[in-house]
Amino acid sequence: MQTALMVVPSVVLIARCMSRDLTMEFEGFSIAALFVSMIMVSYAVQEGKSNWLVSALLIKAYINIGLAAYYIH
Repeated sequence: MQTALMVVPSVVLIARCMSRDLTMEFEGFSIAALFVSMIMVSYAVQEGKSNWLVSALLIKAYINIGLAAYYIH
């Protein structure tokens, strides 16, 4: 979350310097995907240790979000 809070405004400012139109207005899907991924990652790292199954589920969730974003946009 801290990375996103730094990267997004930086990209907006860089785009402004390059004379490109880039705003910080996000669609509902992007906000929902970020929220769900934050909950999943916080649940996965809550114990302080992990196994291959948790990692595989996080990778599958990432792939599902990517596929959904591809078909929605």
